[in-house]
Amino acid sequence: MRPRSTPALRPRSTPGHRLLHSVFAAACLTLIASCGGGGGNGDEITPPAGNVGRLSGTVSVLITSEPDPNLESEPNDTVSQANDLGSIAAGDVLRATGSITQPSDVDVFQITAPSRIEVELSFVGTSTSADLDVLLVDPVALNAVERYESSANAESGTFVVKGTAFVVVQAFNGTSDYTLELTGRSLGATITEREPNDIVPQGRYLGTFTSGDNVVVSGSMMTGNSDIFLLAMPTASLTLFTCDFSVGNDLDLYFYDATASLNPSAPFQESISEFIPEVTSVNTPAMTLLAVEVRPFQSANTSWTLDINVGTPRLAGLPIDAATPQLVTLSTEPRASLQDLRSGPKGSQASVLPTELPFPSFTGDLIVKAHAQEATATGRAVSARERLEATVAPMGGRIVGQVPDGPAKVHFDLPGGLDEHEAERYSFALCASLRGRDGIAYAEPDYRVLPMALQQTPNDTYYGLQWHYEQIQLPAAWGVTTGSNSVRVAVLDTGSTPAQDLDDREEPGFDMISNPSVAGDGNGYDSNPRDVGDGNGLQPSSFHGSHVAGTIGAETNNGYGVAGVTWQTQIVHVRVLGIGGGSTFDIINAMLYAAGLPNDSGQTTQLCQVQNLSLGGGGFSQAAQDAVNAATAAGSLIVAAAGNENSSTPSYPAAYQNVLSVAAVDYNRERAPYSNFHATVDIAAPGGDVSADLNGDQYPDGVLSTKPDDSSTPTNFESYSFYQGTSMAAPHVAGVAALVLSQNPGLTPAQVSAILQGTATDLGAPGRDTSYGDGLVNAFAAVSAAAGGGGGPTLSLSANSLLFETPTAAADVIITNVGSGLLQLQSVSATTNSGGAWLSAAFVGSGQAGSTDASSLRVNVDGTGLADGLYEGQVRVESNGGIANLGVALSLGGPGGSGPVYDVFVLAVDIDVSPPETRSQFVLNTGGSLDYLLSQLPAGGYVIVAGTDEDDDGYICDEGEPLCGLYPALGLATRIELSSMGSISGLNFPLESPNFGSMAGAPLEGFRRLPTSGQN
Repeated sequence: MRPRSTPALRPRSTPGHRLLHSVFAAACLTLIASCGGGGGNGDEITPPAGNVGRLSGTVSVLITSEPDPNLESEPNDTVSQANDLGSIAAGDVLRATGSITQPSDVDVFQITAPSRIEVELSFVGTSTSADLDVLLVDPVALNAVERYESSANAESGTFVVKGTAFVVVQAFNGTSDYTLELTGRSLGATITEREPNDIVPQGRYLGTFTSGDNVVVSGSMMTGNSDIFLLAMPTASLTLFTCDFSVGNDLDLYFYDATASLNPSAPFQESISEFIPEVTSVNTPAMTLLAVEVRPFQSANTSWTLDINVGTPRLAGLPIDAATPQLVTLSTEPRASLQDLRSGPKGSQASVLPTELPFPSFTGDLIVKAHAQEATATGRAVSARERLEATVAPMGGRIVGQVPDGPAKVHFDLPGGLDEHEAERYSFALCASLRGRDGIAYAEPDYRVLPMALQQTPNDTYYGLQWHYEQIQLPAAWGVTTGSNSVRVAVLDTGSTPAQDLDDREEPGFDMISNPSVAGDGNGYDSNPRDVGDGNGLQPSSFHGSHVAGTIGAETNNGYGVAGVTWQTQIVHVRVLGIGGGSTFDIINAMLYAAGLPNDSGQTTQLCQVQNLSLGGGGFSQAAQDAVNAATAAGSLIVAAAGNENSSTPSYPAAYQNVLSVAAVDYNRERAPYSNFHATVDIAAPGGDVSADLNGDQYPDGVLSTKPDDSSTPTNFESYSFYQGTSMAAPHVAGVAALVLSQNPGLTPAQVSAILQGTATDLGAPGRDTSYGDGLVNAFAAVSAAAGGGGGPTLSLSANSLLFETPTAAADVIITNVGSGLLQLQSVSATTNSGGAWLSAAFVGSGQAGSTDASSLRVNVDGTGLADGLYEGQVRVESNGGIANLGVALSLGGPGGSGPVYDVFVLAVDIDVSPPETRSQFVLNTGGSLDYLLSQLPAGGYVIVAGTDEDDDGYICDEGEPLCGLYPALGLATRIELSSMGSISGLNFPLESPNFGSMAGAPLEGFRRLPTSGQN
């Protein structure tokens, strides 16, 4: 009998598209210093001597008129986001118009009074069916110290203020537009009491008090009544109180700490002498809301005056005089909500004023800038630093750093025992109190800057062209693990080649080709897996095994070449493909060899926990299935390419049981046009499509990896190529499997496969399908699950902002569970800051069983009928794995606008250095073309900002500038990652007239532009 010939197996990849030589040469002139030439099966890249990248796009001038200074700007629902109405003095009028759109809304405004004045408040809502109320919040305790709560949708009254205060509009019921007007009035020599004021919540607020303040208040009373006043004390102070009254009466003074609550349980100090006048001094630490009660011990109907003189504390610093009880500055108990502080029929209305910061900050640290004082009484000018020191020291602060001639970092030692929220509240109270001090230009939290994502970004030369890694959330996975050198991956392919990007990652392997004529090296089995090439002179060699190995584990973060999926894993080449392909028998022996099992060669190796087989063809072989089963039982996971025939016919070895079959997707995460589809497909990964350039990087959308070029002599072993195929998809999965095992080396092949499939991002029809199996491999979710997943599901969205530029449009944002367990989506809501209800969102898809119950979030915009302009909104997703917020901007209008003509500076700001630096600049004029090009950019992370510099101070987007823009929209900053050979276009964004009053915490210096001579 003649033996049956074994079926031939060929590499599961399609040769990559090659650029025309002239085009590629032109690219060499602009991007790299030297380029390799010649033929091959893909686009070869030679490491450049020096590179620059480019960012380009178009800006749109949507608003060229001054913004309405009276119009509220969202978000302004916490004191830390308050709209700044500015400074108010006697004779000044401040106005604000706004809208409460939901019963739970609050609108917060900030005012600053340089001197103590009385403010007349007038508030009118437009809806007769609504009832809106107004509160005044002090800057020290952040408590509602005055309340205007009539049953009508109109409020009026007066309050006293000095320093900073917050005016809060909130709904008792219903919604309404409104107008708020604040008019400054001069105070007389004496501030009179206001009834009722018998309990602390009713006490009249008198503003902030610092050293040198002298105020006289007056009133009258009968036995059984009290008169109470509230004083905000931002600095440590010794205050002298002198209460004078008529002979025959006896009035006493009681002092309460109202900082934590306007319902203090007992006074901390009393003055109950029988003398006239009643005189006492009170030592208070910084940041105290002090309640002063004038109470009759024996009185008919008497008038009285209380003289308040504030000086410095008895001791230079805290703690204060031991003879005086130490006040409790902030309670660690949950603070009372505003409904507990109200009186009258509205006392049951639930309303809590949020005080937390919208972004994390370093509690106890502020960034403060002071103005220099022109001259003192002695004629010596006081520097800004001296003035700042004199201001913050009585508050318990000290300067710990300062930018030359710029802002300083001021540190405050917060009281002990504060929880995170109270520490945050205290820090903002310090900030708010400083904003109202004479000579302070601004005070803001020291915001904590976090990475855009928990991820590792390698510095390899061509990493920016490896789009396929971002697609599977690999950088985020690297933030968890970069692999382990105890994990070994066998590459059953064409063998190894010498390359700087692979040499240190490869262990000794084996040449398992038994037929010398196929091997091409003159012999059969041997211990040298060197790929001698499979070209024929006219057709360059594929060097397929090197390309596969480079995807799995090219040396990474070495400033050279490309990155691999794993940074630590050892690669073992087992050569099975030679001239004309390879045989099933040789591959059977190779699988056994890589699993550490006996085989025909008589040689074995240490167990390779993962085997990558980017090859296939032929029909079913029971011998091969038996070998797969044996290797799996020994602890080796077999990963194989699904095939490139665009066919539903099963391909082997991918279709064998116990093999993880990998299909390919393109740049758009859709089934690649060549990828096989079959019920045995388990998972998908990037395989590329070299016929397209959808990301606009001037290179085909193939998978870039190591591949020598023997189209000329000598062979260039330091070359790289774009390939496409399920051969390229499989090593992505094999590499992720190695990362999973680095997190939990005790996992079995079945468990690793279950993790990879269970955490995949569902694509195509909901659930498992023939094109993608269980979905696109998700490296971050897989390694997180292997590490325990943080104890539960974790919600992740594939984007954090969206920009639409047509009136009607839709976009899908992928929902991923990057933790463990089932992610259950609970609700999705959409809100807009202006323009009405143009934004909506809903969950779509049934998700992935055991991972998430919805596959994506569909965001819809319908701006039909809206005027040209910029509209902003937010989508909020709530789940059992946390909350995610998505910023959405709708930009309507053409590139350009009416109104004045301005020079606009477009900047590329490097955010990988501290402080961020402007690296490139483009100047355009709003009367001409609005296209920009930022060139000569090194690799790194950038934000793009544009704006005017009409005051010619060297900064854009600072206060008073008419135009400012940030890609993709103000408030939606996005990091642009630029590779060393990057060229990113289409970065379009709008310019608008910024409302600086709503930009809480924004540095007034803006962004530094380059001198005009530095323009690119």
